[in-house]
Amino acid sequence: MGTATSSPARGSGQAGKQASTVDQQQQDDGGPWEVDLAIPFEEITDIRPLADGTGCTCWQGSLGGNDEGNKRVAIKTLKASNSTSDSDAKDLDRELSILQHLRHPNVVRLAGAGQSPEGGRFVATELLSGGTLSAAIGTQDRPEGTGWFQRFRVRTWFPMDEALRQAAGVASALAYLHDEAVPGAKVLHRDIKPNNLAFTGDFRTLKLFDFGLAKMLRPDDSIGDNLYTMTGNTGSMRYMAPEVARNLPANETADVYSFAIVLWEMVSLELPFQFYGVKQLSERVAFGGDRPRLAPDWPTGFTDLLTRCWSADLSERPSMAEVEKRLREVLTGNN
Repeated sequence: MGTATSSPARGSGQAGKQASTVDQQQQDDGGPWEVDLAIPFEEITDIRPLADGTGCTCWQGSLGGNDEGNKRVAIKTLKASNSTSDSDAKDLDRELSILQHLRHPNVVRLAGAGQSPEGGRFVATELLSGGTLSAAIGTQDRPEGTGWFQRFRVRTWFPMDEALRQAAGVASALAYLHDEAVPGAKVLHRDIKPNNLAFTGDFRTLKLFDFGLAKMLRPDDSIGDNLYTMTGNTGSMRYMAPEVARNLPANETADVYSFAIVLWEMVSLELPFQFYGVKQLSERVAFGGDRPRLAPDWPTGFTDLLTRCWSADLSERPSMAEVEKRLREVLTGNN
């Protein structure tokens, strides 16, 4: 879900309201968050475009009864065009269902849902106004006059220790999704990438958002050996685990692989496989085993962790709980 502004992080409608406080965390402006599953669309003010997808459009707006109580939210709506498929509506309903379970400081918070004027579902979450990770680290920035193959690097403010600290928070969020969020089930994000990670307005916290492709797995769904049959080629090819790209059985370690590629990007300040197109990503990464280059001056504990996380052998990948632990050890020098 498009819950983030794009600027770099610098220096179902039911009769009656069904509101409930979901946690005691504070939003960026200090107020508590509440979840309302029957938000009247007319209560959302100052609506501005945020992002445009294939089946959904994302907006930002203000939600609340007065100026002091307003909170900025991101609103995801189904497109009213005929091209919107039933699967888009099901994806949005599934995203809402999953978001209702999630309470973690590094996961975007649900504000509520309702019916748009066109009659379709909309989902509202906190607005991550610090901008996306991809904008922050500049891996997609090419200023006017810069050659296509020349990287634009404005990231001296994002040193390795800060990258590791922020990554440890995201690792904690993924461990929570895999092990704690839903009793008796695992929540897989399935689209971890820098454009689905964004900062809070104070730039202190990096949060995971856009659960449109997320999936909840229960033990009874397994085909054996903790493996599951899932839709292949789900997510973004550059960050996609090989088994997903190859339409093979998978599990939560697909998120571990994707996280490792993002982590490498955060520390290297380079776009992974930047000269590969879809064909090369399939042939050379998913089938051929190519992985990003590890810098010789990186801590051994860190490079060993990356190597395990992006292993083609799912059994060699650590849990996200272990990933968080190892990252914090690297941060403190105990690696």
